[in-house]
Amino acid sequence: MSSAATWFFLYYLDIGLFCIYALSVGRMRADIRYCAKKEKELPACKPVLSLINRNTHRKLKSCESFNDFMIRLFTAFCKLILNNLSQEDALTEEDVFLSETRAFNPISASCPFCGAPGKLTEYSQYDRNLVYYEDGQISVKTVSPLRFKCASCNRTHALLPDIIIPYSPYSLRFKLSALIAYFERDTTVVAVCERFGIAVSTLYSWKYLLRSHRKLLQGALAALTTPALAFLTDFLSSANPDQVLKTFFLKYGFSFMQQRKATRTPLSSRCMIPTSSGRKSVST
Repeated sequence: MSSAATWFFLYYLDIGLFCIYALSVGRMRADIRYCAKKEKELPACKPVLSLINRNTHRKLKSCESFNDFMIRLFTAFCKLILNNLSQEDALTEEDVFLSETRAFNPISASCPFCGAPGKLTEYSQYDRNLVYYEDGQISVKTVSPLRFKCASCNRTHALLPDIIIPYSPYSLRFKLSALIAYFERDTTVVAVCERFGIAVSTLYSWKYLLRSHRKLLQGALAALTTPALAFLTDFLSSANPDQVLKTFFLKYGFSFMQQRKATRTPLSSRCMIPTSSGRKSVST
C-alpha cells in the first residue's frame, strides 16, 4: 500500500471514529436531558411506609403495593399473648384478626397519608394467607383485610393488625416461635425447620433479621450483651409488647421482623393508635 493510500485510509478512519464518538456523546446528553425532565415531572416526595416484594406472593405485592400507606393497629398482638396465657381456649391469629377488623371505626380515624379526619370509607378487600400455630400444628388460613379509601386524597389503605407482618404470610408470633425453638438449642436446625415447615435458609434469614432489628431496639451494645433467647422471652412476657411494636414502626417506618426496609418522609409517619374511645391517627 502506497503512502497516499495509507494517508487516506487513516484520514477516513479518524473521521469515522469521530462521528461514532459524536453520536454517542449526543445520545448520552439526550438521555441526561430526558432523565432530568422526568425527574421534574415526579412529585416532590413519594413516601413509602412498608415495602417488600416477594416473587412467590404476587397477590400481596399488588394489593399491599409500595405506593400504599398501611393502617396499622397496635392492640392485637398483646391481646393474643395475654389470652393464650390466661385461658385454656386460646385465641388464634385468625380470631384476633377478625375481632380487630370488626372493631375498627373509620369515622374516628384519620387518613394515614393526608391526615384528613373522618374521610375513610370501606372500599374493598383482598385475600392473603396467614400462617400460624394452632394446637401444635401449622395452620394456613385465608384472611381478607379491608381496604379503605380517603375521600380527600383518593388513596386506598389496607388495614393490618400488628399480628400480621406486611408482605409476609407468616404471622409475627409464628416467626418468633420458630426463632425461640432455634435459640433453645434443644434439637437440630433441620428438626426445627421441619416442625415449622420452613426452609433452613428461611430460618437463618429470620435470625439475621432479628439481629439487625434488635440493634435498632436495644442499641448495638445491649444487643451484643443480651442473648437472643432472653430478648425474645422478655419481649413476649412484657406487659405491653404492642407499645414496643408501635414505637419501632413510628421510628423506622417499617414493622418489626419485616424483611425489607422502606423509606419514608417525616410527614408520612402516621399510624393508627388505639385509644379508649376509638382509634386516632398519630404522626411523628
